[in-house]
Amino acid sequence: MKMIRNHHTSIAKIRFLSLCFLLCTATLYFPSCKDREQNIENNAYSKLLNSKAGNTHRWFYFTDNGFLETQKPSQAPSRTFSPWTETPRITAGALIQGTVFFAVNKLGILVCPATSGFQPNGISSKTYLVKNPDLFLKHSTGDIYCINEKPVCSFYTNNIFDIPEKTIQENLDFKDAILVQFDNTTNTFNTLFYSDTFYPSDKEAEYSNVRLSSLQYVDTNWYAAFKSSTDNKTTFLFTKTTEDTTETSSNSMQISQDAFRTAIKPLSYSKAPEKIHNLLYMIPKSTSFYLRYIQDSMTSTVIYSQSKNDTVALEGCAMTLPNCSVAVFSDGTTYFAGTLPFKHVLKNGNTIAFKLPKLPSGYLYGNALLSGSNLYVSWEQTDFYKTGKSGYIVVDLEKVLYTGEIE
Repeated sequence: MKMIRNHHTSIAKIRFLSLCFLLCTATLYFPSCKDREQNIENNAYSKLLNSKAGNTHRWFYFTDNGFLETQKPSQAPSRTFSPWTETPRITAGALIQGTVFFAVNKLGILVCPATSGFQPNGISSKTYLVKNPDLFLKHSTGDIYCINEKPVCSFYTNNIFDIPEKTIQENLDFKDAILVQFDNTTNTFNTLFYSDTFYPSDKEAEYSNVRLSSLQYVDTNWYAAFKSSTDNKTTFLFTKTTEDTTETSSNSMQISQDAFRTAIKPLSYSKAPEKIHNLLYMIPKSTSFYLRYIQDSMTSTVIYSQSKNDTVALEGCAMTLPNCSVAVFSDGTTYFAGTLPFKHVLKNGNTIAFKLPKLPSGYLYGNALLSGSNLYVSWEQTDFYKTGKSGYIVVDLEKVLYTGEIE
């Protein structure tokens, strides 16, 4: 890992220090294929690599049945490129009472309990995947929210890759489900709201043959986009719903496409929290980026944008906790300020920047969240609207930041 000093004003001038990842020299242990498949089917975590103290990170990739470990993304098995709506991949994440939850398309919920200090069974050894084929295989996974202190996933269908209706009816519990709650105390899924929750009561006939294509939560309102396609016509309908999640009652109204676009438009970066501005002060104002921001138990992420003409925008994720702030961008540039659990404040609270391992060409980092001292960051192999390999990296920030501290 390369560390970056924080007193320059241009990213191009940031100096990298020589604090490196140790994975390349780690002693590796590979169990039999039978053991690996059994671990996946039982939603158990397989203790494969990096059990040796001193390693700083671990790589994982998704299969059609779960996740496995690899030395690095380039060594994960090849995967045929498929539309991103049909590929196992992390679509969104939430932090609720210290635990990170990732929605994994076509698989389930990846649960990452908060862990700090020495991890005898390896970094991220408490992480596990809870699957539900009846729900996840028959829908595409959208965002993840925190409602009543529980993770709630949104689901939709893609008209190009529809599942036959008779297949969906095999489990009526999730038919027409749009928001499904995950209970991590019982590892069960329960439908919170169905599609008709977001239909205007006086226009239900217009929505009889539509399917949800987008759902956004902004300022206590749900904004939904529905799509209906026939051989001759494609129709889009948009609604705004004020949802009282404690009373399970709603008030929906149809809105225009312009009103929908205006409501879900990213906020100006100038409106981002002061802690994020302090964290990212190194980034020039001429740099374009989109930043997904979240706090612990916040209902949904907020997107901020610093947009400049004729420049390609980076994408990143940021979060603030009582003791620290973290941001990770798609090129692997990572910013940290503050302290980790049970540790002292680093650099008087000033920003420390470093690079995650460089990904191969055509790969990008995505969703990022901190659980205890473990930083989880998704990665994908991308080709326009298609995805090949995908997975996540887990970084033990305690080892990275507190071993050989920077002056």
